Amino acid sequence: MTKPIGKNLCEPLPEVISLNNGPSPFAVIEPEPLSQKPLSLQEIRFGNRLPASPFYLSSLDHRSCVYRVRTLEDQPDPLLPDHFTDSKFWRDMRPFFGIPTELRTVNAPQQIQGALYDGRGDYFYTPKLESSQWYLIGDHKNYTDFLTSISQFSAYLSDLWENEPLALFAKSFQIFQSTGGDGPLPSLSKKEASEEIEKFLRWLKRFDPDLWKNVRNVRFSPKMTGSTLLQNIFCSQDPKDSPYAFFDPEWGDIHLLPPAINLLKKGQYEAVTQILVHERAHQRVIQSGMVMPSHELLHRSISHFLGEENPDHPFRNWMVHLFRDVLHTAIQCTFPGPEEEAQAHAQDFSYAVKNLSNETRDTKAMSLDNFDGAWRQAQDYFPPSWLRLSAQYFALAQDFQKAFAGTGPDSLLALFKDDLEIRQACAEQEADHCESPSRFIEQLRKMALR
Repeated sequence: MTKPIGKNLCEPLPEVISLNNGPSPFAVIEPEPLSQKPLSLQEIRFGNRLPASPFYLSSLDHRSCVYRVRTLEDQPDPLLPDHFTDSKFWRDMRPFFGIPTELRTVNAPQQIQGALYDGRGDYFYTPKLESSQWYLIGDHKNYTDFLTSISQFSAYLSDLWENEPLALFAKSFQIFQSTGGDGPLPSLSKKEASEEIEKFLRWLKRFDPDLWKNVRNVRFSPKMTGSTLLQNIFCSQDPKDSPYAFFDPEWGDIHLLPPAINLLKKGQYEAVTQILVHERAHQRVIQSGMVMPSHELLHRSISHFLGEENPDHPFRNWMVHLFRDVLHTAIQCTFPGPEEEAQAHAQDFSYAVKNLSNETRDTKAMSLDNFDGAWRQAQDYFPPSWLRLSAQYFALAQDFQKAFAGTGPDSLLALFKDDLEIRQACAEQEADHCESPSRFIEQLRKMALR
C-alpha cells in the first residue's frame, strides 16, 4: 500500500489501520515507520534495532518499509494459522502456503499490498487479491519463493513482450487454428437434459449413496457461464477439449455441459460419476477457503509487468497502458495455473481406480494425461520457486480430501506426490534424470488397466 518516497525514504501511513480477528478488532498497524529507510528481510528478521514483532511490511519486496503491529489488550492471538487439516507436514516441507486465517483488514484507505511478519513462528501473511481477508504464505523460505516467483515471471513476460509479443496470445491463436475435433454436439433441450440427469442421479443413489448425498445439486447448462467478454474471446476452449462440467461457487451447484449429457444418453454413467468426483474435488477446496498459488502469483506478476515503465520504450509503455485489460486476460488464459486441475484429476483418477469398472479406462487415461500436462506446463513456464508453492497446495488439498475421495490405500495418492517431488527436483536441476516422473505415470496407468 505504502511505498518508499524521495530518496528511498519511508513515509507515515495515512492513518492507523485496524486488524480484525473475524468480527473483532485485535490489533492496529501504527502509522509511523520504524526506520526511515526500507529494510532487507535479513534486517527485519534478525535486526536488533527493531522492537519485538509482529510487523507490517508495506510492500511485497525484498526490501520494505516496516511498521509496528500493536496488539490490543485482552485480545486473543489471531496470527496463528487456522489449520483445517490434520496433516501439518509433508516430507520435510511444511505445506503452509494458502491456508486461510481469520485475519481481516477493516479500515485501510486502499487495498493493502504488503505483508505481516510474525517472528515467533517466522510466519508471513498477506491479503488475498481484491479482498480484506488474509492467508498464510509460510516461513521465510516460502516468502522468498513468493517474491522470487513474482519477479521472475514478470521478467519473463517482459522478455516475451519485447521479443515475441504474440506468444502472450498463444492459446487464442491455437484455438482459432483448431480443426474442431469431431464437430459440435447435437443441440439439447433443457427438458431432455434434465430427464437424463434425473435418471443418472437415481442410478448414482444406488451405486454410491455417499457421493449422491454430496452432489445432489446437479444442473444442466448449455455452456460455461460467468465469463466476461474478454474471457470468452481469449479463454475459449478448443472444441475437441470442451469441458464436461463446472462447479458454481456462488450457488454451490455442479453444472453438466452438453458433452456430459451426451455421455448420459449413451449410458456411460460411470464416466459421468468420475466427472462429478472431479467437480466435487474443486468444490471441497474452493469452499475450504484455500488460496491457490497460481491465482495470487499470476495476477501479481501480470500487474507487476503491466505496471513497469521503460523510459527507453515510450511506445511500448503506451501500448501496454492502452491494452492493459486485454493483455491481462490473454496472459491469464495462456498460462493457467496447474495446481487446482492437477489435484482434481488426481482425486477423480483415484476414485475411478477403486470404484469404477474397466470400461472407464479412457477417462482414467484422460485424467492422467491432464495431470501430467498441467505439471509439464508448470515446469516449462514457471520458475522452480513457483512449483514449490504449487506442490504445497497440491499436497495440502490431497490430504484434506482423503476422507472424501474414498481412494483406498494411501499409496495411490503417494504416487502422485512422489511424481510431483521428482518434477520439483528436475525443475531445480537436482535430479539426474528429468524424465523420471514418467515412471510414476506408468505405474498409475497400470493401475488404471486392472
